[in-house]
Amino acid sequence: MSAFTIDQPTSVLFEASRTDMLNRMLQKEVSDLAGYATILPDCTGDYHKLTFGSNTELVGRTDFDEVIQAEEMTYNVRGIKPLMYERWHKFLPEKTNFMRNFPLTTTNVVNELRPALERAKDFNLMGTIVDTKKGSPTEGEVIVRKYNTYDDGAEDGNPMKMGATSGYFGDAYAGKTGDARIELPMQPFVDGTGLVTKWDEYDESVALDMKRSNVVPVNYVPDGTAEPSGWTVDKFILVYEMLQARYANKRGTIVHAITHRQAAEILRNEKFQNLLFGNQVLKTGLMDSLFGIKFLVTDTLPLVNIGDGGSPKWVRACPTWCVEDLVFGVWDDAEFHIRQPQDRVKTVYLGCTFAMGSGRKREESCITMLCDEGYKPKGD
Repeated sequence: MSAFTIDQPTSVLFEASRTDMLNRMLQKEVSDLAGYATILPDCTGDYHKLTFGSNTELVGRTDFDEVIQAEEMTYNVRGIKPLMYERWHKFLPEKTNFMRNFPLTTTNVVNELRPALERAKDFNLMGTIVDTKKGSPTEGEVIVRKYNTYDDGAEDGNPMKMGATSGYFGDAYAGKTGDARIELPMQPFVDGTGLVTKWDEYDESVALDMKRSNVVPVNYVPDGTAEPSGWTVDKFILVYEMLQARYANKRGTIVHAITHRQAAEILRNEKFQNLLFGNQVLKTGLMDSLFGIKFLVTDTLPLVNIGDGGSPKWVRACPTWCVEDLVFGVWDDAEFHIRQPQDRVKTVYLGCTFAMGSGRKREESCITMLCDEGYKPKGD
């Protein structure tokens, strides 16, 4: 039995041409996120740095010919780390007209990435993942992805083991080397107390710090007794007020993400219908914007535990952010591969590898609305 081989010129030609095809597809698919994040093409290295000025206050002039009072420019350094993705297909050329169909086969290997890429980029942007661990209280549900979610032994920031965090919910990387990590709080910040440690420490007797809190509590109500609720108009109005209090809504486009289930519930909400009376959303059923805040409907929003070990409380986290403060990058090393393993006589592997990453530049424009869905952990 003679071994099947693909000659080197053919291999090199198709690897180069399909790599170009893969890169074009990645850029096209990622460009769809332009209305929801700042897109960074051609990222490089294990840590792509983002440097931006931190001087934001203006000084009033007191004289027509005033002596210049200059301060040295200071900068914040954040960055994103890549998450590595791959997809391989195995072929047995002897059983098919492999070389006759080779151009079409290699094209299909690239094009079939599209549905998976759609979901991968959404999960990457949110910094979430489906929990696949057997026996986990959130098995089968979307959760925040930590650096060791895929592999308990993964090192933080290792792109080869998906050991980097990303997106809105993941820890942000900071500093020249990315060694510092900044966590996004999932508990409210209240006046005189700071961050609460679990959800029921917030009630109507305490005041939310409108400029420092990154969370709308699950039990927020403008008046009356605080009790857990799902997505409400009152919570959404509070998001808007918090953005105004810190001028975050002046920085650029604001996005608020909800699930498909919440979108349906919102459209049935009487208060929301009154706000949108005559609005296009009631005519078409499509979520657009309210108070200048753009809606994104996605099923990649996580369950988060805002209770403690003895009394867990799982709620859905609905994020709000400024497009200019959430970045999404595509690395410049995407490749199409043709491989013939030495321990196989006939087998040929065709595959694609590429990397994407995302992260927050600032936290002040990030506000998470916590919504109770009555979730019961698996096994309860």
